[in-house]
Amino acid sequence: MMIANGDDNKVDVLDEALARFVNSYVQGEQPDIDDFVERYPRYEAQIRQRVQSLCEIDALFDSIVQTEAGEFEEGADRDLVGSRIGNFEITEMIGRGGMGVVYLAHDTKLKRSVAVKGLPAKLAADATARMRFQREAELLASLNHPNIAVIHDIIDDKADNGYLVLEYVPGETLSKRIAREPLTVEQALSFGEQIASAISAAHKKGIAHRDLKPGNIKITPDGQVKVLDFGLAKTYTGEAKDTEATATQRHHIMGTPAYMSPEQARGQSADHRTDIWSFGCIMYQMLTGKLPFEGKTSTDVLAGIIEREPDWKLLPEDTPTNIRILFVAVWKKTWTNVSTTSKIQLSK
Repeated sequence: MMIANGDDNKVDVLDEALARFVNSYVQGEQPDIDDFVERYPRYEAQIRQRVQSLCEIDALFDSIVQTEAGEFEEGADRDLVGSRIGNFEITEMIGRGGMGVVYLAHDTKLKRSVAVKGLPAKLAADATARMRFQREAELLASLNHPNIAVIHDIIDDKADNGYLVLEYVPGETLSKRIAREPLTVEQALSFGEQIASAISAAHKKGIAHRDLKPGNIKITPDGQVKVLDFGLAKTYTGEAKDTEATATQRHHIMGTPAYMSPEQARGQSADHRTDIWSFGCIMYQMLTGKLPFEGKTSTDVLAGIIEREPDWKLLPEDTPTNIRILFVAVWKKTWTNVSTTSKIQLSK
């Protein structure tokens, strides 16, 4: 490979090398660093250092996707109401998600409502993190499914800020819907079938949501389900390795406790099977009105997830047999591939 002299050319080569590695990494190819640096022998040390930084950033993404709303740095939590970002006029704050505050905005160019979500400052300020996020978002943008809220754009304002422009979904979250009044079996099955279809479509693309819960699911006024917060989902390939969390994540258990799989409860890595577990928890809650595992503290909830099964007697008597089979498949871990949920018809 011919490499020209000069500091500018060196920067270009390093950026090209990192872009290649990030792209392979995000695609789930798990590139071998030793094989990779052979293409750039003159810059091996610098490339290894940048790849190490990428791995640390990946761990940071993993921890931020599950961060509680009150844990964000002040710089990532500033009020944007009344400001303008690109073509988007920020009108009101509508919630908080895995990347911080979420705003309703008006797209002045296409005359539509959108949701704008800001990246945490510690990610937005890092060029490697932005590159990694860009590659991940490109894959997420490939998800074209009626039950998944889509990504419209990424905005980089060159001032250490980054934003996701997402589909705005009107309606209420599934968590509010469940709290408002009990769901009938028919309603639960209708919502469940749409959720299953959404996550199955993502899994076929090699994308795991990792934080599937009623608060990340919207029900539109006409009854359509939209799964949200794919903004920092994780691509994967093959089976998950039961490795412990990285140093960056030490003592930080990822996930919303009530919907976490045993692997997440132990701080281990997660792939699409974690989504299937969370889906089972959501189905159980829709059908019974209760969480499958409850406790006075998060520790009590996590212990329940690891040590026991939910109380199946709480399921309504008219719960279809195939749904009971689904629960057994989820909690007994007898799923065989990424499309398990789509193979079970969630209807009578």
